Amino acid sequence: MAEIALAREALEVAIAAANRAGDLIRASLIQARNFVTKSTEVDLVTETDRECERVIMEAVRTRFPDHKFIAEETASMLPLTEAPTWIIDPIDGTTNFVHGFPFIVTAIGFAINRQIVAAVVNNPVLNEQYAALRGEGTFLNGKRLRVSGATHVERALISTNFGHERSGSKLQLQQQCMQRLLAAPCH
Repeated sequence: MAEIALAREALEVAIAAANRAGDLIRASLIQARNFVTKSTEVDLVTETDRECERVIMEAVRTRFPDHKFIAEETASMLPLTEAPTWIIDPIDGTTNFVHGFPFIVTAIGFAINRQIVAAVVNNPVLNEQYAALRGEGTFLNGKRLRVSGATHVERALISTNFGHERSGSKLQLQQQCMQRLLAAPCH
């Protein structure tokens, strides 16, 4: 029971933090966006990424000072352990953000014992917020979501992103995964 209460509280904190990050993202969209590259020419980071991550981590630390973090910009190499851990991508879609394309989200997950128990994905540009608690479903702007009734992959909606790792071997692996997905039966 304590885990459920902690997950609910964590979700509330995550939603508030994602909303604050969303305010920063919306404000930054009307300004010029400077960026630097990280691991590849298409792996970008902006000051808004860093500021959103700082705001999120500050909000979490205020309520949960002993929790761990895996965060894209500042704490990405830490391993996931049994300890309560926040997994943060302050701007998932930085390339989209740099180009003003509205498919930008803040993603915050909360794990206990290496399992995600609460998560929020917030698109402040499209005003869409997905929230989930383990075992209780996923909600879009407060309305419960359901999976489609598609029983064949040909009738399902599938979307992908090849990300920032576009080397020959990585791209080939991603294509093989997509081929397996398209060939798999729906359940």
